[in-house]
Amino acid sequence: MRALISVYDKTGLQEFARGLAELGFELVASGGTADFLETEVGLDVERVRAVRSVTNLPLMVDVNEAWSVDEALEALPELAKLGVEYCEQPVPAHDPGGRTLKERSPLPIFLDEDCHVAADVPACAERAHGVNIKLAKSGGIREAVRIAHVARALGLGDRAVELIARHHGAPADEDGHALLRADRDA
Repeated sequence: MRALISVYDKTGLQEFARGLAELGFELVASGGTADFLETEVGLDVERVRAVRSVTNLPLMVDVNEAWSVDEALEALPELAKLGVEYCEQPVPAHDPGGRTLKERSPLPIFLDEDCHVAADVPACAERAHGVNIKLAKSGGIREAVRIAHVARALGLGDRAVELIARHHGAPADEDGHALLRADRDA
């Protein structure tokens, strides 16, 4: 059985995750763990280390624009050692240091806040290895598909694609079908 960990308040997360693991649950970290890395860099790495200590499942980290380029360059090698697969939006959107970060990062960098429409993708390609695509952000399935096509044409990764996003605060599995129907009928 799997347990999806997606919480805002990380107080006690390590103990909670360890308890679930001891009960035989496979732990999965979702996009809701984006807030996981919002504080000081050293603590960010320690939190990922705590999650890694209770699961061998793939980990992806979304920093939500919280780091400077220097902080990212300090933390990313440590995250790579912990087996993190990629880091999403480590620095603020459109940060000119993104090019340097892309060149020097031991982990693939994926952008989220930088990429809303297909026209944004070429600039993202200069600063990242991939983009995260969300229906709510892109305006619908058609633009999301355009983003994916441009990203692939430019050699960007697309494994961070989230095509069914939250809509009006509801989890995707509750309203994903309605989102697709509404976009189709538009």
